[in-house]
Amino acid sequence: MNLSPQLFFTLSLFAFLIWLFRVARAVVENYLLRTFTAVTELAHVGSPRATAPIRGNAVICGGSFAGLFTARICASHFDKVVVIEPEGWTFTDEAVSGAPHATRLVDDQTHEPYHTVAHSRSRVYQYLSVHLYQVFLTRFLRAIFPTFDASAKRRGARFTAGDPMAHIGGRRVLFSRGSPKSDYNNEGLFLSRRTLETLVRRLVKATCSNVHFVNGTVMNFTLGADSAIQGVVIRTADESTTEIPCCLVADCTGNTQVGYKILNRAIRGLNLRRDEYNPNFNLVTLEFPSPPDFDEQLLRLGIPGISTLADASTAPFFHLGAPDVEADYKTVVAGRSDDRIVIAVGGSNSELPTTLDGVREYASGVVGSSGVDHPVPDHYYAILDLLEPVAGKATAFLAKCVSCSRVYYESASEKLPRNFVAIGDSSLRLNPRAGEGVTKAAIGVATLDGVLRDSHLSNASLSAEYFKRLESRTAHLWIASKLADYGMPSTIPARGESLSNGTFVRAALNSLNAVMSEDSTKFWRSDGSTARAFWNCMQFTRPPTDLLTARTLFGITCEAAWRFWSSYAMIKA
Repeated sequence: MNLSPQLFFTLSLFAFLIWLFRVARAVVENYLLRTFTAVTELAHVGSPRATAPIRGNAVICGGSFAGLFTARICASHFDKVVVIEPEGWTFTDEAVSGAPHATRLVDDQTHEPYHTVAHSRSRVYQYLSVHLYQVFLTRFLRAIFPTFDASAKRRGARFTAGDPMAHIGGRRVLFSRGSPKSDYNNEGLFLSRRTLETLVRRLVKATCSNVHFVNGTVMNFTLGADSAIQGVVIRTADESTTEIPCCLVADCTGNTQVGYKILNRAIRGLNLRRDEYNPNFNLVTLEFPSPPDFDEQLLRLGIPGISTLADASTAPFFHLGAPDVEADYKTVVAGRSDDRIVIAVGGSNSELPTTLDGVREYASGVVGSSGVDHPVPDHYYAILDLLEPVAGKATAFLAKCVSCSRVYYESASEKLPRNFVAIGDSSLRLNPRAGEGVTKAAIGVATLDGVLRDSHLSNASLSAEYFKRLESRTAHLWIASKLADYGMPSTIPARGESLSNGTFVRAALNSLNAVMSEDSTKFWRSDGSTARAFWNCMQFTRPPTDLLTARTLFGITCEAAWRFWSSYAMIKA
């Protein structure tokens, strides 16, 4: 077929424009992925350094998750890594072996007497609380520990990409419904916090011969004339003082935020900004041994998504109920942790029941979204009934979060020592209700790994580049978590702010929750594509910009308009 020159040119131009659009789209998507997530860092995280290891000590202040992850990464970059851990128990065989803890009776006159686990991890207040982990953390752990899956499964871990049985305000959310449960690249990890921390500590000690642990407390930094920290002064367990020379310092001290305190005191004019508010968040976690024939009885309850005995024996959650903050504050959870059944309830200024009867009463008081009469499904109460034969063997753990904070290191990066970084809660502490803390630490460590591979340690902008990248990847978590907490009347806001801050954002998020819910009464709801995009953002595998689609914005607009009209009609009536 002969084409005229004009037609040939037109078709060629059209094809070129399509190609150019696809290239531009791929470039933009890669930029957003690199900027707002740490996913691209996983390609090399944990692998040997391309050049010779950096001579000198990397000093890690703190030995919980953030410190352990940082130690593993720094082992690939430095001759020697020194972890300063103040809690003496972490140096015992029990802290590495994973041996079960004993229990003790608590009778403090404020609750019915209950048993709790007698552990010695006193500096980690949520050590026994139910934990959630995101897909990013699974990928990260698999990258830094090649044998992680096998080691974790020996300790009772579950890996699944299936539906988390999530509900908001009593409506089921279509997060990953219909997703295959065997999608390896999108599997979440389900394991108790105490078991996972013990396992990670064991793996670091077994695989990193250049990592050394010292029992001590960080007291000060010695600053050099070259805009770097030259040494870390510690007080050891025998009350003596010593200084450890260093070429990198990582503050992994959690809510203690040692780096913030020392640097503000030592550097004149630094004046690091730190915002803090009190979410008044309470959570109680009850653990029960699995009753006889529990899986068989669970299958008979007709729980959505549990249709076979294999489903019943592997499902990490049976119900995950979050509140519609316009109506309530209560969260109710039922699932598994290791080889035990877990019931968890809590919320803003929440009651803390420590018995099955107390949980029943708590759950019966949950208020659902408008139009939802029974926000807690019948099978939740049926599971409580199944646990009655082992109620006397339950352990309970009460946790309270009264401080969330953010240190704005990126705003003062030109004054910071060039070899200082802060990871995890030491720079950003969130309300634990969303279970982002451990994954947030992994994001910080992956970011550090990328900076160490891209920059020389003597580079004056190393610290600045780290905090710049970290701010792009985690600052939105602070904004979203804080503004959501400001929707609760018991929250004490940060200085200079009020609970009215973020009213518009909360309204938009509430509309988004409705759009993602399983509800056929409105044509813009039951939007599975928006729910999956939101789920991927929550798993830290996709950038938040994925939600800025025409379909999602249309759904939010329709929901907001419908809510406004309903309120107006109610007022007029």
